[in-house]
Amino acid sequence: MRSLERETSSKENLDQSSQLFPIIVAVKSQATTVVKEENEPSNDEVDPAVVATLQNSLKSIDSKNMALAYVKVLQEYAMMSDNFRAIGLLTEVEKSVVNPPQNEDFDL
Repeated sequence: MRSLERETSSKENLDQSSQLFPIIVAVKSQATTVVKEENEPSNDEVDPAVVATLQNSLKSIDSKNMALAYVKVLQEYAMMSDNFRAIGLLTEVEKSVVNPPQNEDFDL
């Protein structure tokens, strides 16, 4: 018995190729509840009541920093929705707010 202890405790006898590496053989799910996602119908129309509520509750944009903050919120929503076109457009909006064009694009 002592010789076995000496063999297993001796670092000299350890072979690098004989080391054990754990691997996952099977995974058993313990899920007990089912979450059902409700698919909302895709509407491109904006509800006027929602727009009116937002307009009444939001402050008016009176500075560049506030405008950029609103753009950032929209960018985050577009990223969560994986809407790459909106992300690109909002990035262009951000650039034009940070560095507005020097010439007049249109007459007021």
